[in-house]
Amino acid sequence: METLGSLLDKLSIENIRLSKLAERGDAELIEPVRRKLENLKSEINGHLALAVAGEIPIEEPKHKFYKGERPAGDVFSAIADAISRLFEANITLWNLEDRRRDKSLPDAVRLAVCDDVATWNRVRNDAMDAVNRMLKGMIAGS
Repeated sequence: METLGSLLDKLSIENIRLSKLAERGDAELIEPVRRKLENLKSEINGHLALAVAGEIPIEEPKHKFYKGERPAGDVFSAIADAISRLFEANITLWNLEDRRRDKSLPDAVRLAVCDDVATWNRVRNDAMDAVNRMLKGMIAGS
């Protein structure tokens, strides 16, 4: 089941993709990504309406185990802060993945990047969870 956090995650990734395609001048692929972004925005609006009406669950429990990893430690006072952190995590992950695939880098560097990817995926997942938790609190408080 999709959650607001997972939909915003997809939205941020598609925005990054659109930006990267524009940088490369890849006009052929830009329009499909724009359409996907518009569809995601509509899906987010529909999701929020159903969540507020109590027709869908707001949180989807994750059963992830981060062996030996500490939580990101982010504390958010506003849902916008959690969304901003989610977008930051996805931008960072995109750039890290580009470095990880760079065969001109020494293996030791690429391996270290893999550790950074794991850390930032934790930040990303924690931010999605925070968005969902805060939305649930906002709806319960209304």
